[in-house]
Amino acid sequence: MDALPSFISISSLVGGLVEVISISNITLGITIAQCYVYMQNWERDPKWVKVLAITIVLLEIGYTAFAQRVQYFYSVLAIENPFLVIKIDWSVPAALILGVFAELAVQGFYIHRIWSFSKNLLLIIGTCLLLISRHGLFINCIVDTLRFDTWPALQTGRGFKPSIISSMVVIMCTDAVIATTMVYHLHRKHSQFKRTQTIISRLVLYFVGSGALLVAASAAMLICSLVAPNNLLWGGFVVLYARVLSNSFFGALNARQLLRNKGGETITFGTVSFHDESVVASVELHKMQVQVDKDTFVATDSTCGK
Repeated sequence: MDALPSFISISSLVGGLVEVISISNITLGITIAQCYVYMQNWERDPKWVKVLAITIVLLEIGYTAFAQRVQYFYSVLAIENPFLVIKIDWSVPAALILGVFAELAVQGFYIHRIWSFSKNLLLIIGTCLLLISRHGLFINCIVDTLRFDTWPALQTGRGFKPSIISSMVVIMCTDAVIATTMVYHLHRKHSQFKRTQTIISRLVLYFVGSGALLVAASAAMLICSLVAPNNLLWGGFVVLYARVLSNSFFGALNARQLLRNKGGETITFGTVSFHDESVVASVELHKMQVQVDKDTFVATDSTCGK
């Protein structure tokens, strides 16, 4: 059996990676639960949003399967052959590729929301360029994991370290831009009605929190790669980041639905009460009341005539 080189420590190389992947895989249950909750209340959403939600869940399941393979390879198989700990298993690039697709789906949704709010073409182009730069650099890193057989060779390979660090810096900027833009345009939606202000204020708080969490995850990737370049802990945060992003997507959908339900007002017409959830509902209720008034007038006039 091959022996692990004396200058390599299993715990220092992959210990943090395995631990963070374990935490990340646990959160798959949260993603599935959030998707289930969303599916119970998705009637009013367009078809493309429903398809996107299901696609993201399927990508997350595949992503988790490959991430679990990574964990198994470095925490179980490496016990039998410690030399495997410096090898790059095929599941590493496989998991990263699915992670890129999941991230693109979620970030594309956020860009669509920004366009709906702002209609600012320059802002959309700038955000898209940030995403293209980030994922272009990251895909270059994935290609490097296919070119090199071991982690030491990968980390000392030409171009890998600048690419991965640049990718992390760009994704921090992208997350900050998306979160800030959403908060800014939501804040502008405040109106004189107290109910609308409450709903928007809660959405602002949600996007501040989720944006801060994403920036923190990307910052953790960057700090770990700079402070401990020979430790693969940064790789664990790469896995965790994609999961946090997907959870923020479903959290946004469910928060919107929850605020729809809580933000309604009860309107009473005679002895019948209705829960007003939208302007359209109010218009329909007004039409109903007008029709009732007409029927009452006709009935009264007919009685008087007799």
